[in-house]
Order: sequence, then C-alpha cells, then structure tokens
Amino acid sequence: MTEWPREIFIDITAYVRIRYGRSERLPFRYAVVLEARIEDIWTTIHLWDNAHGVEEHHEHEYTRSEGKRDLQLHKSSDGDSDDSSGTGLADNSRELEIAMTTRPEHLSPSAAKVIASIDDTRLDARYPNRTHFVDADNPDQALLTSRALFAGDPAVVVYPDGQEVLFTPERTSGLAGLLMLAALFWIKMREHSSAGELIQLPPRTRVEVRDSSGLHRAA
Repeated sequence: MTEWPREIFIDITAYVRIRYGRSERLPFRYAVVLEARIEDIWTTIHLWDNAHGVEEHHEHEYTRSEGKRDLQLHKSSDGDSDDSSGTGLADNSRELEIAMTTRPEHLSPSAAKVIASIDDTRLDARYPNRTHFVDADNPDQALLTSRALFAGDPAVVVYPDGQEVLFTPERTSGLAGLLMLAALFWIKMREHSSAGELIQLPPRTRVEVRDSSGLHRAA
C-alpha cells in the first residue's frame, strides 16, 4: 500500500477502520481505504482512489480468492486538473462520504469532522499527521484510543456536539520505545469491548480539549 505524506484514520471498531491518505500539494492524489484487521494485520477490503489521474476516481474491491477487482470509474465533471484553489478538494470529500456511508447525513461525529477538514485546510492543519479519529460514544473508545497512542500515533475523541479531546504522545526511542512496544503488545493481547474503561495514556502525553471548531478550549 502506498505511503502517503498525509494520513488520518477513522477507527470504527477494534477490527475495522478507514484510512485516508493524500499527497501534500494540489492537485491532490488520494486513497480512501476500508481496512479489516485479519490475523493481526491491517488488510485492504475496499479502495477508492485517483491513482491513475486526478480526474479519475476509481473504486476497487479486494478478496482473498480474486485479489484486487475494479468496480467503477468516476470522472470528474470539472476537467481542470490544475485547479490550485481549495475547491479542488470537493471531489475527495464526496469520495470519502461514499466510502463511509450511503447516507451522508447520518455520518458519525468523527467521520463528519474528517470530511470537514478535507475542504478546510486550516481545520486540517489542527490535526497532526496519522491522527486517529474516534467517536466518544463508541463502545471501544478507550481501547481504540489507547492502542493508537501506544503505537505512537495521535488520537482525537470526538463528541456528538463536535467538541473533542486531542491526545498527542511523545515520540520515544531506545528503552522507552521498547517499553511502549511491550505496552502495545499487552493492549492487543487483552482486546475486548472497553465500555466503561479509561483511556490508557503513555507517559508525557499531551492532552488538549477543543471546541467544535477544533480550537483550544482548556488544558
């Protein structure tokens, strides 16, 4: 799978997530990937991308028996691939809506936040690279957030009213890094629904409470 300079995740359950990756400059190339955790490996199930051209939006399905299978090709109605304005993100936003639900008005708070950030570069910049978005009312919220943090990725818990809490772990190396890996292994070994449990924070994790606009509210 392509390594993108900008990636974010929507963690749905302990075993299902959506990964959105894109290039850094316009016109954007992107990939929206539905992944399932099979035998402890994140495996691509469905893919939407424009790998063959910024105006061509492809849909692919992956199966164990057949591998990659092309499903659809969506051509942009706007033929200008050199658009350098923020409106060039609109097609990506629509593709992400398709990827997550057939009824965009029923998007979860975290999914809605991700889509809003695609069309708003200032909002997007408020989230570190590889941030994991988790709904506050997700029964696996504590597990999903803790797992991301101990893997070294930021995580943001999004509430129904749009307010959020951003957790940013400190980068570690050496012995501290090995201890983090051991903690991550322990979390994976005991994975189950974490309803009622507290988020486990690595040492020196930064915690920031934000309003619905993604702006700092309190420490």
